[in-house]
Amino acid sequence: MHKSRVVLGCMTLVLALALLVPLVGCGGGGTTATPWQASVQTPTQTPSIHVTTTPPSASQNLLGCWLGQLVGGEPGTLQMVIEQSIVTINGQSYESSISSDVLRVDQDIYTYTLNGDQLLLTHTDGTRFQFQRSECSGTGGASTGGGSTGNEWMLQGTLCTWGGSSGGSSSYSRTAWVQFDGQGHFSYGSESSFGSDAGFAYGGSGTNTGTYRIVGDQVQLMFTDGSSDVAQVKRREGDGSITALSYNGDLYGPELCE
Repeated sequence: MHKSRVVLGCMTLVLALALLVPLVGCGGGGTTATPWQASVQTPTQTPSIHVTTTPPSASQNLLGCWLGQLVGGEPGTLQMVIEQSIVTINGQSYESSISSDVLRVDQDIYTYTLNGDQLLLTHTDGTRFQFQRSECSGTGGASTGGGSTGNEWMLQGTLCTWGGSSGGSSSYSRTAWVQFDGQGHFSYGSESSFGSDAGFAYGGSGTNTGTYRIVGDQVQLMFTDGSSDVAQVKRREGDGSITALSYNGDLYGPELCE
């Protein structure tokens, strides 16, 4: 990106204007049991897996979609999507990096102040831009029934939870699993077994599907019956990928699929 363009006659701006399609939002989960909740019940015993409870990094806090304008300018003229190493502004993508309080977009450097869903960017020449966190479509990224934040790549693969009990001459075990494709779709199901002196019995819920989107440390789940719910991120790797979730009191991780 070359040095900022002239905006409002005297201010400079490096960001090109284009169209950003609004995101279809999704509601949070209520108290009514969702399909996943009905399929995944709390086991009697759950093995523990290691969870690193570290606060989100600066890049994770900024990831997502933003709507803003030059301070003092016309509202809503800038539509920005911040991903792990790319910033897309009004349809134009640039290489970027984030460190502490600095956002680099191509060759331009901005200091940023993040206050909840409010983001203030200040260019090295003093030009300021005010943004509000917003919803955005999956244009240029994953396309899902419930919309995309562009972060769905962070969650892919199979996560499981397990529980079991035994006593006397009987035993019970149950495994529930959920598989994410990294593009905003997931499938889930469960299997259980019961054994006693009389024999063994096996059961399963079958495979169900839905869509998901990632907002901060929440994974918002949309089910095919129209209901929705939220899982909490419990572990992230250094590259931002998610490897453990908490859902309805159960901890899901790849270790428990083995």
